[in-house]
Amino acid sequence: MAVRELELLRNKVHELIASNLSLRQEKRSVAEKLHLRERQIRELTERCERYERNRKDAFQRLSAVLDKVENLR
Repeated sequence: MAVRELELLRNKVHELIASNLSLRQEKRSVAEKLHLRERQIRELTERCERYERNRKDAFQRLSAVLDKVENLR
């Protein structure tokens, strides 16, 4: 009886070890995906900011051209 209980305990320990290894791999995978997503968000935020600056610059240049046209009248 004691030998059987020992085998059951040993099997449970091995199952727990295997489960922990699997969870660690899954954790690494999720961390990598999170890192990629954060980088994508950062890049998209920078692009949005750059587009906004370019839009403002274009508006200012257009406004300056319109002012010059108005002054020619």
